Amino acid sequence: MLRPNRSRHGKEAFYQALRASVIDLATNNIVEKINQSSVIKNAKFTDGTSVGETTLYGKKSDKQYIHKDFMLELDALIESASTKNSKRKTIAKKIESKSESIVRLRAEIKELTNEYQVLLGQFVELEVSYKKVNDNSNTQIIQSLESEIFVLASLLNSRIDGRVRQIANVVERYETKHSGQVRLTHAKAEVTNLERKISDSTVTSLFGNIGDK
Repeated sequence: MLRPNRSRHGKEAFYQALRASVIDLATNNIVEKINQSSVIKNAKFTDGTSVGETTLYGKKSDKQYIHKDFMLELDALIESASTKNSKRKTIAKKIESKSESIVRLRAEIKELTNEYQVLLGQFVELEVSYKKVNDNSNTQIIQSLESEIFVLASLLNSRIDGRVRQIANVVERYETKHSGQVRLTHAKAEVTNLERKISDSTVTSLFGNIGDK
């Protein structure tokens, strides 16, 4: 590569071009790693001409670098810019990671909300069915519906931490009414079994439609 005529720009213009190059590389994230080579390659004078790859390394007759003092300054600038650039990238990655976490959390909230709506809809349908059957005094069907209502109410209650008193009361009444009975043991076992399945499946596929029972 031909060495450009630096003399017409002056030494200070040459130094300033390299300083500006460091800032440009760091600010615009042009290269993966900032070093003397990338700084020189990127450096331009105010008129747009390149400073040249070999200019900085010119030597005097005693084999000492002509720009020895500035080379030390340049190394310090590069080290500082590299550190700041590294911190900037680290912060960017953390922001990206937090953004991904927020997106994932929103998806989980949406999934739980949908799951809750499905369970609540089935709970309400069972409550209506229970009242109708209770009026006809069919003991066997009433007991079956009571158990189904307890199971759904328990699933809902665990997801909303007992915040809906109506649902929490259903669970408490059933547990009090059938305390110490095999019926309660079986119902709780079904709740546990469904909780395990829900974590690996979808609520709809597990419960289907109430009318299918």
